[in-house]
Amino acid sequence: MSTMIPRSKLEPHPDNPRRELGDLEELAASIKARGVLQNLTVVPSPGDPEKYRVIIGHRRLAAAAIAGLDELPCSIVEMSHTDQIATMMTENMQRNDLTISDQVGGVQTMMDLGEDVKGIVEKTGLSSTTIRRRVKLGELNQPKLKEAEARGATLMDLVAVSNLTKPENRDYVLEAAGTNNFSYRLSEAKSSEKIETEFEKVRPQIEEWAKIVSPDEWGKMGVGTTYVRGVTIGAKDADYTKPKEPKETGKYVFVYRGSQYATVYEIMLSENSAEDNLKRQEHERKRQKKQLQLDACEEMRNRAYALRLAFMEDYHPSKEHTEAIMEFADYVLVNCPYDTIDGELEKKILDARTNPSMLYKLALHSWLKIESKYNPLSYDDHGGKYRDNDKLNMVYASITSFGYQMSDEEVEWNSGRHKCFTGPFIIGEEDAE
Repeated sequence: MSTMIPRSKLEPHPDNPRRELGDLEELAASIKARGVLQNLTVVPSPGDPEKYRVIIGHRRLAAAAIAGLDELPCSIVEMSHTDQIATMMTENMQRNDLTISDQVGGVQTMMDLGEDVKGIVEKTGLSSTTIRRRVKLGELNQPKLKEAEARGATLMDLVAVSNLTKPENRDYVLEAAGTNNFSYRLSEAKSSEKIETEFEKVRPQIEEWAKIVSPDEWGKMGVGTTYVRGVTIGAKDADYTKPKEPKETGKYVFVYRGSQYATVYEIMLSENSAEDNLKRQEHERKRQKKQLQLDACEEMRNRAYALRLAFMEDYHPSKEHTEAIMEFADYVLVNCPYDTIDGELEKKILDARTNPSMLYKLALHSWLKIESKYNPLSYDDHGGKYRDNDKLNMVYASITSFGYQMSDEEVEWNSGRHKCFTGPFIIGEEDAE
């Protein structure tokens, strides 16, 4: 049933999930010419019995004000407060009118009113996956989420951030969502959390025979230590056991760097002269500093490879990239070692030149075989020093022509300005040389 209600007696719903109504000029012009053709859905206002709150039709109400319309056709209904929010949220989501942050806000409002996920699903008709994702996104820093969305971050980008465990990691990655640094930061944070999880599993085993310290704590220790072994957290051959043959005291420290790499040291005999201990400590500082740099280079090398791999595997070639694909295929054929690509695969690549999609897949498959067999390409010389790499330059030139965006970290790596080359690699309060 339609009832004409004066615009002065209609008010926007204070809990409308949709915060921005968008451009109203075209709708206002249509209303001015033809009037409001679809009823607004309203409920009696709890604050004023002579007024009504709009449930469906907020844009029409605002546009009618611009058009100078005094009355609007309305359907008056009765519904609970949670049903009102559910109706507004469902209506807008069906038309894709709600931003992700608006959706999160709507779900959170319903939960604040006592609804659980099951209840929200029943009231909105939305899937439990949709609602659970919005609940999870509600755990993110909401101002940062809105900023990320404004930069172009997708729903799946934000879901990936919400799956991180640590709030500081979520904020760190969220700040890059919608930029070319997002994939790098997400990979960095996921790797960090995975390593930390792996380390916590073996921490009790290590604490049975060693004191676990940070590099900074190790650098400030007042006793001499000597290197025993390096440990790669999570590696299949990682050794978390007590050394079988002590060199001197049989007392150990396990230096955990908060990354994939750790080091075991043995505490030296206290009767060693202060001068000997100082020399030994200085030697270990230098060794540890160099190891930190090598670890940083390896971490960058592997992360950059993982990003390239993920992009190349998801990439779908198009005709506009035919020339670039052919250049990439030619490069692969010229640079493939004889023991990586056999004659049959080489013939397939040559025969696929009239099919860009197949050509790309074959060339990519071949190139990934090269990198997997001969280690990821890198801009370091595996000794911690920067070295330009023509092969890696070609790979980046190819995939950027396909649409890949290098992160700031990769750009700095490419130019030799990355922290894996420049540091700082400081242990303790001083950077001992």
